[in-house]
Amino acid sequence: MIDLSSIFISTPDPQNKVLLRGGIAFGPVYRGEAIAAGLAAGKREKHKEALSRVAFGPAIIQAYRGEGAAPPYGIAVHESARSFAPPATTPFLMTHWLWWLTHPDLEHPDGAPPLTVLKEVLCGDLIKHFAWLRSTLLLHGLPAEKLTQWEQMAQQYFRLRAP
Repeated sequence: MIDLSSIFISTPDPQNKVLLRGGIAFGPVYRGEAIAAGLAAGKREKHKEALSRVAFGPAIIQAYRGEGAAPPYGIAVHESARSFAPPATTPFLMTHWLWWLTHPDLEHPDGAPPLTVLKEVLCGDLIKHFAWLRSTLLLHGLPAEKLTQWEQMAQQYFRLRAP
C-alpha cells in the first residue's frame, strides 16, 4: 500500500490516478500447483504457467468481499483475521488496519519520511481527487452518493490514531 500510495501521489493527471483498497483475511490459501496433481499430465504441462499464478481459498474470497468496507487506500480486516492468526502472532484487533503506523519490524528506507507523513499527503491528495471526481462526475458513471461515502470514509480512516 506504501508503493501504491506513492504512485497515486506522484501521478500528476487526475484522470490517470487509480483508487485502490484492500482486504485481509486469515485461513487456508491454495496455490494452483495444489490442483496440478489431479490433472492429466498433458493438461498439467499445458497449464503449468497459469497454475503457477493461481491462488484460491476461503481467505481470498473473504478478503475480496471485505475490501468493500475499506475506503480508498484503506485496508479492511475480515473477522477471520480478527479471530485467528498464525502461531506465535496475535489476530488483528480492529476492523481496519492502519498500515501507515510504524511497526518495529518494518524496514524503513534510508532518508524516507515517516509513513505518517505519507499518510497525510495521501489524505490531502485523495480529498483533491474527490473534488475533481465530483466536478467531472458525469464522465465517470459514479453515483454521487458513492463518492460522498468514499470521501467520508477516507477522511475518517486517515485521521485515526493508534489505540
